[in-house]
Amino acid sequence: MHWAAIGGHTAAGQALADAGANLFAMTTSQMSVLHASSEAGRAGFSDFLVKRAGDRKNELFNARDASGKLAIELATMVSLFRLSTSIQ
Repeated sequence: MHWAAIGGHTAAGQALADAGANLFAMTTSQMSVLHASSEAGRAGFSDFLVKRAGDRKNELFNARDASGKLAIELATMVSLFRLSTSIQ
C-alpha cells in the first residue's frame, strides 16, 4: 500500500484495499500510508485513503512517524517546497 501511495496509484490502492490491505500499516520508521502519500505530494491518493478510512480517519490524521511528524506536516513541507521552487 505504501508503494501505491508514493506513486499516487489510486486504482492500485483501491484494489489493494478491496483485497484487504491494511490502510493503517506502518513501516519500521513508523511511516503510515498517509505519511507516504503526503510526503510524495500525492493529494489524490491521500483523499482516497481518508475517504476509505471512514470513521477511523482520525487514526490516520493523528499517527506520528519516528521523528514525531504528522502526515499534514509532511504535506505542508512538500507544498511549501514546490511553491518556493516555482517562484524562483
